[in-house]
Amino acid sequence: MKFLRSPSDIKLGDYGHFTDDEDFYCEGNLFAELESLSSKPNITSTQHKISEMGKHQREGGVVRAYNYCPVIFTELYKPLGLSLPSNDDLKSLLASFSTRLTNRYLITRVIQCTHNPRRPGPGTTRLYNIAKPFVWHRNEGAGPGVSRAARWNAG
Repeated sequence: MKFLRSPSDIKLGDYGHFTDDEDFYCEGNLFAELESLSSKPNITSTQHKISEMGKHQREGGVVRAYNYCPVIFTELYKPLGLSLPSNDDLKSLLASFSTRLTNRYLITRVIQCTHNPRRPGPGTTRLYNIAKPFVWHRNEGAGPGVSRAARWNAG
């Protein structure tokens, strides 16, 4: 699975678009949207244990994330993986936002790492995975009345 390094405070469930400079611009968050709904769907993030290839974890909670090559890597300290669930409640929520969030992207997975006290450098590291939910796609040549299947392509 491919993750991108987050230049800012990106959170699970953030949605938005890419700027001309190819930076992700956050317009909102699905979890914040849930607060305003009268019915509360069951959308709880899922935690994942992060390990290296071969399920290795180094001493002191360090995991190496490789960049397409076994020589180039980033060390992650005590990584916490979070992802959106794959359930009917999430699919329904994404479909209900499809008109308003056409052609937007959604942060579907994040890896949060605390600062390694044994290493100098910046504090928290965040990595993210982004996707465009299928129900948020729009055929640019089609008129607004075109119906789309209500399913999410988790990629």
